[in-house]
Amino acid sequence: MEYTDLYFTGFVLKVPVIVAPKPSFKEAIQQNYTNALLKWNAPESYKIYAAISGKAYRYVDCMLFSQRRLFNDTYIFKSICRVGYVQIIPHFLHSTNNLTKMLEAGLHGACGGGNLALVQQLESLGAEYDPNILLIHSHHFDLFLYFAQQCNVDFRKSEYYMWACRSGDERFISYCINNGCSNWRAGMSGAIFGGHLAIAKKILKDNSITLSATDLDEYLYDASRTNRYNIALWLLESDFEVKHSKTLRCVCKFCWMNIVDTLVARGCTKEQLYHGFLGACESGNKSLIEYLADLL
Repeated sequence: MEYTDLYFTGFVLKVPVIVAPKPSFKEAIQQNYTNALLKWNAPESYKIYAAISGKAYRYVDCMLFSQRRLFNDTYIFKSICRVGYVQIIPHFLHSTNNLTKMLEAGLHGACGGGNLALVQQLESLGAEYDPNILLIHSHHFDLFLYFAQQCNVDFRKSEYYMWACRSGDERFISYCINNGCSNWRAGMSGAIFGGHLAIAKKILKDNSITLSATDLDEYLYDASRTNRYNIALWLLESDFEVKHSKTLRCVCKFCWMNIVDTLVARGCTKEQLYHGFLGACESGNKSLIEYLADLL
């Protein structure tokens, strides 16, 4: 323990220094996020949705309790349920003048967040729903199973397999395959959007698929616009002509410099270079902006 000296007339008293504990990394992040929100010159509705998404709950509480009319907002409640901020939920349910609509919004939010426990809690409070509708919004395996047991699932719909591959949950993927739902194109789209390179490779191997130049071009664009760098690198291991006009824009936006060089070396049209220049401007990377401006 640290001590400091306090000087009084005729004597010196040593007293302990009380040091405030350092905030945890998570607390520091939340405080920085809250400070940024306070300085952000934007409508209050934008701020509260940003605060909920960033889990800056102190800021959320301040806004809600200073403007209690917000407790009647079903869209805010849906966002609250999506991130699982359960401590504030009773305030919404006690304040609303339309409990049925509020519970319905909460169910959709909880489904989006993959929170089965919250879904069951809202259900116990009287939430009514059509399991066929909520099944469509259930991209998490536990929720999918919960609603699938309440209705007849048509596994001819390839989107179930796409959701499974996008989630990266091996249980979900196996469940779909075992029920005859395994369209490889849907699976590839899901794996790329979810950023699951190993799953994408496995889909191609298990189905003995060799991607065509058209497929490679389209999947490279998907990987680029969803910021899936490792998947983009893997796709570029194959030699093909990049025809999609906006792939370079996405690559430049995320400043993937080595991939920019690869695409330029393979040949870019004026339209592609123009889109790349726009992406560089969005990134704010001065050297990349100047590089593409010279190519134009």
